[in-house]
Amino acid sequence: MIRQIVIQSIAIAENISVNFGPGLNIVTGETGAGKSILVDALALLRGGRVDLGLIRTGCESAQVSGIFALHEQSPVYALLEKHGIPLPEDEIILRRVVQKNGRHRAFINDTPVNARTLQRVAEELIDISSQFENQKLLDVQTHTEFLDRFCGTSDLAATVATLFNKTHTLLSQIRDAEKERDKRLREKDLYEFEFNEISDAALDANEFAEIEALLLLGKKTGTVTSLCQETLDVLVENETSCFSLMRYARKNIEKLVKLTEGSPRPLNAGVLQEVWTAIDNTADELRAVSRSFSVDEELLSWANDRIEIYNKLLRKFGPTVESILAHREHCSAFLLDTNNMDSQVETLCNKFAATVLELLNASQQLSRIRRASPEALSQKVQHELAELGMTKARFVCQFVPGDRRTTTQLPSRILNLLSESIINEYLSLGTNGAEETRFLLSANTGVEPQSIERVASGGELSRVMLAIKTILFAEESVNLFVFDEIDTGISGNVAAKVGRKIAQFCHNRQAICITHLPQVACHAGSHFVAKKYALNGSTTARLELLRESERAQELAGMLSGEKITSQGLAQAKALLNEARTRI
Repeated sequence: MIRQIVIQSIAIAENISVNFGPGLNIVTGETGAGKSILVDALALLRGGRVDLGLIRTGCESAQVSGIFALHEQSPVYALLEKHGIPLPEDEIILRRVVQKNGRHRAFINDTPVNARTLQRVAEELIDISSQFENQKLLDVQTHTEFLDRFCGTSDLAATVATLFNKTHTLLSQIRDAEKERDKRLREKDLYEFEFNEISDAALDANEFAEIEALLLLGKKTGTVTSLCQETLDVLVENETSCFSLMRYARKNIEKLVKLTEGSPRPLNAGVLQEVWTAIDNTADELRAVSRSFSVDEELLSWANDRIEIYNKLLRKFGPTVESILAHREHCSAFLLDTNNMDSQVETLCNKFAATVLELLNASQQLSRIRRASPEALSQKVQHELAELGMTKARFVCQFVPGDRRTTTQLPSRILNLLSESIINEYLSLGTNGAEETRFLLSANTGVEPQSIERVASGGELSRVMLAIKTILFAEESVNLFVFDEIDTGISGNVAAKVGRKIAQFCHNRQAICITHLPQVACHAGSHFVAKKYALNGSTTARLELLRESERAQELAGMLSGEKITSQGLAQAKALLNEARTRI
């Protein structure tokens, strides 16, 4: 149960602190006095969507916190342990802070948590029924959920939904794998050609470096040999070479040496000899250099042919030999994956088939339990409706088939793995399994039950929801039930019956009920009144606990209006006495 709630800066509430009692806590008050603030605060505490418009004018943030007592077997303990939150002894504190800048925070026992964790824990503590919640009955999806809750098959239904969604995920993966396989098959020839082209070339980075060095040497050899030969021709080998001219000059010089011997300026032939020797030595050096640059022509021819292969592949897959070899590995991986695509598709198909069989088994088990329960649920709801004043009502829980899909949605390989009967059974399933539930209602004798979303009025919806919750939550572990004006659309004797039903519902559980009906409010264990006050130019709301002596006055005001009459006061006292008697 909730022991205390503190509301700060929400709507017209500046700072409200309320201690609730066990059993039925009633909240009344004029329209606009702030009753809905309590529901808004509890909705925030339950992890609901944040509406920044709830933050009080002039404030940058709002905060709500609640202290809840826990019983020993509460599933909250396991949730706290799962999320690493310190375990309390017998109570838990939830707190949520919302800010205008959008930075919202949540805490459990002062440990920061995300909104989803707060929501998961709070769902075990608070159940809110409101006019909006009643509208859920208009969503046929909830009808199956209600039946499963009644049957105790909610977990099994969740397993069926999980398996069903898993088959759809696998189908999507199979289709994607088949598309990828077909795409790869179209590209396979190109990758095979490029892989073979590179493999056949037998490329090697070291060989490429040696070939480049050999070709560079070959290119130098031709130039060096040509230059050496041209120089030798000039120095010694042509008819007009330096040596040939020097032989002619040498003969003349020898004659001149003899003729000038003993003259005042004799001729010295030693310089010519030095030049002769230098030219001869240079010629020997040129011949040695030319011989050192000798290259095997066959090897050079091989290198030229080989470099063409390298250059062709470098243009396609370069810029380096390593890049070419990396592309070959890419081709190899692509071809290997392509060859494995069929086995991947087969593996996915086998996994799909196994999941379908698991799904059918769970779905059949779910159907067996479900189909034994509609009549019991219908009778229980009708019994509760009769106590709520709908004595002529007929409530029917009916199964309807889901939308059947076609075999064209399944890949052909799957059709070969599963029998036709299994495929047909699978195609008849939906997220809810083999059947879906619809609630039908007839409020009057002689009128055939019709879809509840088509025929139920607001007041009837409220009572159907109260009847369902009375049945479904009989063994529920939720600490606090909140009823926000679910008595809308009823009055008089019906209102009295609804009040008694809510009081019975709260016999061994705690509830907060916001109501405009004195026939409901008279059953309060604790009665609070929402009031608003003008203070320093602003409006603020309060929740005040009524003393027992004040309750008759409040009920009389609800009965008589603005001016309390003696008749209204007498009727209020009568309602209180009757409520006490029934307790």
